[in-house]
Amino acid sequence: MPPESSLQKLTVSDCPQLTPVIISNKLQELVLGRMKNEQLNNLYICNYEESSQHHLQAIDFSHLTLIDISECEILKFLFPFTVAHCEPRNLKAPNLKALKIKGCFELEEIIQYLEVSNISFRFLKEVQVTGCNKLKYLFPMSVANSFEQLQTLMIWSCFQLQEIIKVQEVPISMTQDLPLLNKVELVELVNLPQLKGRAINDIVLASPTLHKLKVMGCPQLTPFIVTINIQIRPSIYYLLNFSAFDNFLSK
Repeated sequence: MPPESSLQKLTVSDCPQLTPVIISNKLQELVLGRMKNEQLNNLYICNYEESSQHHLQAIDFSHLTLIDISECEILKFLFPFTVAHCEPRNLKAPNLKALKIKGCFELEEIIQYLEVSNISFRFLKEVQVTGCNKLKYLFPMSVANSFEQLQTLMIWSCFQLQEIIKVQEVPISMTQDLPLLNKVELVELVNLPQLKGRAINDIVLASPTLHKLKVMGCPQLTPFIVTINIQIRPSIYYLLNFSAFDNFLSK
């Protein structure tokens, strides 16, 4: 693909003979489906200047608004170490609004974890993650702190997920004042048997702007406080697999 390409939307699905592709940094929507490991290796998410110089500067996708990845069964990292952290390598997707990942059974981390990440998604509004069985957390704290606009968080059937936000580098005593997810309106947590009730997970569930909450099949969640803004109606609010609703407190 030529570097001056004006391509705005790219969908790639089940293409076993795909040859190497350089994705334009003008791209707005990237959709990948049913891609095996060797096929993913042929898809380079970088701009022409970086590729031609054989090193990465800033990977700048200022126009990218959607990443939709489905059934990439051998994918381990969406943003690996070499893109997410290693200086001077830096990913910029300031206008990304939706991130959707489904059926990536080997996915271990969305962003390969390190103490510091140079990735910022301050306009991200929607995150959907479904059927990623090896994923233990969604985002490191350094990335989650940039979620100024996040409104929708949906996590389904990630059987090893323990944390929504990884906070290993932050003392629990400091998590109470963290400005995380302060615009979130809808949260769905379904079939997450390892998700534990930790301070940072409670922040997600107790967001003051939260209006719709669905929690099913999360037996290890400990008691949490739910905002009074939630309208408790069967079509909007669900709490299942809790022991006699002992894990639900309202204020």
